[in-house]
Amino acid sequence: MSGSGKSRSVGPENFSLLNPQQVPQSDKMATNTGVIRNFVIIMSIFTLIQLIILACGAYLIFSTWYKAESVLEEAVNRENEALERFKVDECVCSPVRMRQTGDAVEAVVAGDDVNKRRTSSSSVLRKSVKLKVGIEPKRATKREGESASFKCYFNGNVSSMVEWSFNGGDTLPENVRISKEHLTIRVVTAENAGNYSCTVEAGEGFGESSAQLMVQTADGILGRNTLASSDSIPISGIQGPPGPQGPQGERGIPGLPGIDGKNGIPGVAGLPGERGPIGIEGLPGLPGQRGAGAARFIVRHSQSKSAPVCPSSFIKHYEGYSLISFSSGQESHQTSQDGMGSCQRSFSPSLLVNCNSNDEVCSVEEKTKSYWLGVRNVTEEDTLSLISRCTVCEAPSTVVTLHSQASAVPACPSGWNTVWRGHSFAFLQSLSSASSCLEVFDPSPVIECDSSCRRTLVEVPASSQHGIWLAASDTPNASGSDMVSKCRVCSKKI
Repeated sequence: MSGSGKSRSVGPENFSLLNPQQVPQSDKMATNTGVIRNFVIIMSIFTLIQLIILACGAYLIFSTWYKAESVLEEAVNRENEALERFKVDECVCSPVRMRQTGDAVEAVVAGDDVNKRRTSSSSVLRKSVKLKVGIEPKRATKREGESASFKCYFNGNVSSMVEWSFNGGDTLPENVRISKEHLTIRVVTAENAGNYSCTVEAGEGFGESSAQLMVQTADGILGRNTLASSDSIPISGIQGPPGPQGPQGERGIPGLPGIDGKNGIPGVAGLPGERGPIGIEGLPGLPGQRGAGAARFIVRHSQSKSAPVCPSSFIKHYEGYSLISFSSGQESHQTSQDGMGSCQRSFSPSLLVNCNSNDEVCSVEEKTKSYWLGVRNVTEEDTLSLISRCTVCEAPSTVVTLHSQASAVPACPSGWNTVWRGHSFAFLQSLSSASSCLEVFDPSPVIECDSSCRRTLVEVPASSQHGIWLAASDTPNASGSDMVSKCRVCSKKI
């Protein structure tokens, strides 16, 4: 080989690497042996599982068969016991009647002649369940001619078979009526005295009971001592005398509390007790209600022929005519339009008279003039049609009048309500008066009266320093009501 000049031999350990097809025969045999061994192990395990399953199945079959044999053997034993009891019943000379519907067997025994008729398997004889059977009443005494009835009760189902017999026999008296568990005798006779038996069969259950009917006749009571010893009822004898008093027993446990009794009648009033000590000072009381205080009156002028309405929560006192002032000769008299004097109950042009105190002679003042608030835009000749009406109202709280001296209406302070708003009337008025805030603007609101009345423009002396209406300072160039200050009457909230 070229290269290093040395040849590299291939040994047996590298044989399989150079040619996998040339694996030695001994390795192939070892591989096949391992596969066969694994296959045998798997088949052995599978066979073992099958054997376990077969063993379990055989055990189940054997246990089922064994239980079936036990049940069958028990059934045969019960059947043999029932047959033995039936044979004993056949030897009794008294008549026996047994009937069962469906898979029942019937047996009829009458005296010495015995006729047997069996209609199905002997399962009917396997009556191993004792039914609880009873009759009510257990004992009854009736006079001839009365009616009697007995009821047979039992713990079986509704489809149970009920049979009645009389004195151990099969034949019942002719006047006896049967309705399953009910036996009724409408008219009792001496022949009915005796023992009545009720026999009940339900499935594998069987039971019977007896009752005694005694009939009282002219010869005595028939039917005594006919009840079997197992069904006998002790007859109460005459009550004996009381026995001696026994020793006192132990004290018993307390009884339950009794119910409350009714209230007794009131007792006599007791004497006054001694004066107790002075108590501790109590807590301060709640604030009291506002007192009535002095009455607060305002006068509302309508400037119309109708009297105005008092504001809400105000109390009306009376209606009248709106008086501003009056004069006598050279002397003038001003009224307070906040007082009730500015609202006269009646109208009169001449309000004053002169009286001589010496001879008590009075005469009308000739030069008297009165000034009244007029109705706007009225030109009628009727005097009363010219005079404004008014109403005296009592306010629930303090009333104030606010004048803005501007064209805007002022607002009430916080905590005060609006009564009305209007125009500031300053003729012979106190601006704090509610009457100084007229709700209607009239350029000539004054009516002058002496012997007659007429609308007039009152001349105000220069010394008074004020006009009829309070001016609005923010509208100097306006005209009419825009030149007049606005006002608002407010009452304090209660």
